Amino acid sequence: NSLRAVASTCMRPEAPKSVEGAPPKVGARPHGILVVDDEPAILESIDLTLGTEYRVFTAASGEAGLEILAAEEIALVIADQVMPGMSGVEFFEQVVQRSPGTLRIMLTGYADLSSLIHGINEGHIYRYIAKPWEPDELRFDVKRALETWELQQRNDRPAADPTSVVSGQRVDLGG
Repeated sequence: NSLRAVASTCMRPEAPKSVEGAPPKVGARPHGILVVDDEPAILESIDLTLGTEYRVFTAASGEAGLEILAAEEIALVIADQVMPGMSGVEFFEQVVQRSPGTLRIMLTGYADLSSLIHGINEGHIYRYIAKPWEPDELRFDVKRALETWELQQRNDRPAADPTSVVSGQRVDLGG
């Protein structure tokens, strides 16, 4: 249920607020990661693996995940493919519509190639991770995904003016 999903995030200390553009403080967990899986043990395992480095939100269904996505700033979603009510691909299709900049990782224990292809094509997944996973590999994949997200965020920001700084000198690019 969605209250359980939200309640599991309320017990965590909030990441400190920072000034826009400033690097995060040591110990800050600036990125929100949403994990959606109908298996409580999977949610707990990923939370334990990533929770000290990132703000991890968990949801036991796609519907609960969409509620969290609407309420929190989420950089990355990790979702199981096989869930009752809403499949991972269906969930990712909703994520793409509601938060297109959020990266998506599909997690599944089933070797269903057609679901994987559908997930890539329709859910625009960034990566596919098979269950069971190695915690260090999951950390690495998440770190790379968030580096990609940060780069996308920087590239999507509009320039303040048509000039650029090159080797300490301002160069007019506006003509």
